[in-house]
Amino acid sequence: MGGEYNGEMSVLATAEDDGIQQQIDEISRQAQARQDNLGQLSQALTVTRSYRSSGSVAPESNLNVNANALLAIEPIANARVSSKFGYRTMSGRGEYHPGIDLAAPTGTPIYATGDGIVIRAGWVNGYGNLVEIDHGNGLITRYGHASRLYVSVGDVVKANQNIAAVGCTGRCTGPHVHYEVLKDGKRENPATYLALAPKRES
Repeated sequence: MGGEYNGEMSVLATAEDDGIQQQIDEISRQAQARQDNLGQLSQALTVTRSYRSSGSVAPESNLNVNANALLAIEPIANARVSSKFGYRTMSGRGEYHPGIDLAAPTGTPIYATGDGIVIRAGWVNGYGNLVEIDHGNGLITRYGHASRLYVSVGDVVKANQNIAAVGCTGRCTGPHVHYEVLKDGKRENPATYLALAPKRES
């Protein structure tokens, strides 16, 4: 009886050890993947800084540095500006609008306007479903009111990557993407960057 009991305990202990080891292996794998992503981002930011300081980039780089450095990419196709940057009238009173609203049907793909790392992805009061990307060198972009998010915090994204879908979540009167650009923590007019962007048809 005692031998059988000890045998059962041994089997249970072995199974428990195996389960713990699997958890450790999975955590190690996730940590390595995150480290690899950070390495890719570091390389991208190094290339961008090289471009900004010299105006050129090593030929072996396949990054679209011009577009990434300037954020000169439209976040959605066939965009129509439904609300501009700056002060506007909302609900009968004037208020500051920190970005621009680009109207489009629900489900329209939203694209990252530059390479970077996702630092926020989820629900934010007012913004609804929001993606926030740090592009390095003090540049951050925000994409609000999405119906769906396709990225998570910590993800490394590329310019023109589909990161979300247009929606009307949060404080919203119709489907659109609320697009913001911040430089060193200060909101800038996204139209300044989009004026340099080629027209996105799809």
